[in-house]
Amino acid sequence: MQDRIPGNPGQPWQADAERLNRVVGQLMDCQSRWREVGHEARLADALKASRRLWGELQDALGCGTERYPLEIRQNILILSVYGLSRLEAVEREPSRAALGGLIALMRSLAVSLQPLAQAA
Repeated sequence: MQDRIPGNPGQPWQADAERLNRVVGQLMDCQSRWREVGHEARLADALKASRRLWGELQDALGCGTERYPLEIRQNILILSVYGLSRLEAVEREPSRAALGGLIALMRSLAVSLQPLAQAA
């Protein structure tokens, strides 16, 4: 992924967790401000950021440029496919509940990457 932490090239999981958390923050902002003016534009921006993040994760993991162990790479790839399906569900039928499912998935992935960052 292109948004690495400067000076920390050997710990991609930390940067990935931080990027996930930033996108989760955008999605949560959309969820909490669901009925406010400008909701559609905020949601579109947050979903675009989410799609970009999932795509970059898939690209990096698929070509082996990430420094995760193989089993973790495979699991994150599987989660990314599921994450994109959740994102598409929100795009098809936007709702706070559907958005909540995507948020929960991304938060769980970010949290699961934290032990890797702490172990490094």
